[in-house]
Amino acid sequence: MKKRNAFTLIELLVVIGIIGLLAGIMIPAVSGAMDALTRTKTKSRFNEWVTAVKQYKLTYGFYPTLGQTVSSGSDAHFNLGDGQNSEAFVKSLSGRDPETGDKLTGEERSRYNRKATQFCTFSQEDFTQEDGTQEPGRLVDGFFNPNIHVVMDTTGNSRVEIPQQYLPDDATEDESNENGMLGEVIIFTSEKDDEEYPSVYSWR
Repeated sequence: MKKRNAFTLIELLVVIGIIGLLAGIMIPAVSGAMDALTRTKTKSRFNEWVTAVKQYKLTYGFYPTLGQTVSSGSDAHFNLGDGQNSEAFVKSLSGRDPETGDKLTGEERSRYNRKATQFCTFSQEDFTQEDGTQEPGRLVDGFFNPNIHVVMDTTGNSRVEIPQQYLPDDATEDESNENGMLGEVIIFTSEKDDEEYPSVYSWR
């Protein structure tokens, strides 16, 4: 009697089915783990920026205004996805031109960081867009979301207000406090142009 050296069609289909089932179980788990890792890395980066903003204030006595006039009586809120805010943020915290890497000089130096002090360094990863291109000065988070918000306690009450439309779905009592949540500087992300991105909060 001859030995059988090959799988039958039914055996092959069973093996393929098992592999497909295992892949269906593993892929979401791996994807979820990758998202959690990216969120953790992004939060860590945001906290570095928060620290840099606080050091800026310790040095100059005020928070960076990104070259704009900040209204009194309310916290300063900048969306880095709007206009030139992102580039101004990089110049303010690094004291350098993101395009050339050179220290700021002249009007830009007096406008953003008059001592050209390096409070924070920005890596290429911070400027790598979803298509893989580099856009110096245009910050994105780990999910390639440029809609990064920076809110600073310019009223001096040690609380920062999260605009109502950006509150987390599971906002705590402190986060939804009408006087703002405890803190001096917060950074978070939001959707942009109806594109959904995982939310990242510097304080969570």
